[in-house]
Amino acid sequence: EIFAFGIVALKLKQKINYTNTTYSDKVNRNFFFQFPLQQDSGYRLFVLPGVFTDIFGLKNDTIKTDFKIQEEKYYGTLKINLKMQKTKTQCIVQFINEKGLMVEEDTISDAKTFNYSYLYPGKYKMKIVYDTNGDGKWTTGNYAAHLQPEKTICYPGEINIRSNWDLDLEWKVE
Repeated sequence: EIFAFGIVALKLKQKINYTNTTYSDKVNRNFFFQFPLQQDSGYRLFVLPGVFTDIFGLKNDTIKTDFKIQEEKYYGTLKINLKMQKTKTQCIVQFINEKGLMVEEDTISDAKTFNYSYLYPGKYKMKIVYDTNGDGKWTTGNYAAHLQPEKTICYPGEINIRSNWDLDLEWKVE
């Protein structure tokens, strides 16, 4: 395994042995390696030059990055009970952070309870998209074809997640 000699993870200046290396897709674009992380600890990832090669034959330069694993109490949790009538149309439920990035996405057709764990503290939004054409995403309208955009419903207000806090909400969709 060539990667065993090219990637070093350090904790407090000690080398950590990782147990498993995998790719997330068939064309080997995303590389993962696993090793046990401890809460409230700092780590340094060091990748030597030439370990990775792209499709054009270019090799990586030295990669060195520091990161920290937060304590479990840093994160918050959300339990949201979504109450709605059963629909023939599938619905997409999106949970979005304050930067506008999607944190979670689920497809439903009936009432459901969602549990989100390990959420960073901050403000979140939630919305439902009635996916009438079944393509799995929100589709815009088409003026020339006289088609309306797919209907969306947003949770009223923001969802505020705090550290070491469990939040239970109920959302009645009419």
